[in-house]
Amino acid sequence: MTEQTATTADLDAMLRKIRGLLAVADDDATPEAAKPAYRAKAEAMMVKFRISEEQAYESMPASDRITPTSRDIMICKLSAKYRNNYYTVLAFIAEHVGAQMVTTWDRSRDEYRATLVGFDADLRYAELLYTSAFLAYHINLEPEYDANKSEEENIFILRNAGWTRGNIAKLLWGQESSAGNGKVQKVYARMAAERGTPVVAGRGVNRADFVEVYADSFLNEFWYRLSLARQAANEETGDGVSIVLANRSERVMEAFYTMYPSRRPREASPFDVPTVDTRTAAERAKDEREEAKERARFERQAAKERLERAKKWAGPAGQAGRVAGQRSAASVNLGGIRTAGRVEGS
Repeated sequence: MTEQTATTADLDAMLRKIRGLLAVADDDATPEAAKPAYRAKAEAMMVKFRISEEQAYESMPASDRITPTSRDIMICKLSAKYRNNYYTVLAFIAEHVGAQMVTTWDRSRDEYRATLVGFDADLRYAELLYTSAFLAYHINLEPEYDANKSEEENIFILRNAGWTRGNIAKLLWGQESSAGNGKVQKVYARMAAERGTPVVAGRGVNRADFVEVYADSFLNEFWYRLSLARQAANEETGDGVSIVLANRSERVMEAFYTMYPSRRPREASPFDVPTVDTRTAAERAKDEREEAKERARFERQAAKERLERAKKWAGPAGQAGRVAGQRSAASVNLGGIRTAGRVEGS
């Protein structure tokens, strides 16, 4: 058996263990206080595997050395409304595992795809993380009726994602009515209580505001939890991990530039001609006045957007979106306690 074959077998076994740890961490029967330890252990296993690969690298014959490869991952449908959000999730994961990423559009298949370049273990781990993160993120960004779930479960999922009671009643029973709205709310409230999910009371939960705040909150929480996972893994594996893995990162970058030569940074040439400002003093003064006006316009617009954003985050929809985003990010195979969250309003 070659070193390459042995390493592949070891990788398969390690990934099975990681899936097992993450399954325990995501099991509702696992005490909340114990879940972070299982997720940290899974991350530490990946780090240790990377270190073992690096330590074996120098002693292997050149023909047996493990080299970076690539892996194609579908981010989402090209027509997906929130494709930029899904891209950001995968970009976070790629950075987390030490991979490089490029994206492509396949209009014929309506697919938004990414190619990740890195070591096989890291890319397979990235795909595992993205699958979990996508499902958690998608459920509130673009919830859909699921015929495989019960009526009550569909009510909870849709209401928890900011759907109004009327829209849910119309979807389920063909029309909106006081009785239908009341039934939706009763079922939702009971399901939320059974799951320990807090309800944000009050009317005015705007779906667009909910989604905007939810999307930002998920990304913020997800990145924070990835950082915590790296920190926990580094503490378990020792401070020297960054030194051991430095060469690994360099080999990934070189493989990336070999596959995509146009992405390699261009070195300065002695033949480069410096830019010379040929404007007159009057022309420069005029341009500076125009630039000052443009900056002022931009700052006014930015201030207006900050105010609107603050209002959204402070309102019922914003509160619901923030809690839901944090809760969904907490459910992704990483990080600490699952934060419960939900939505109220008509």
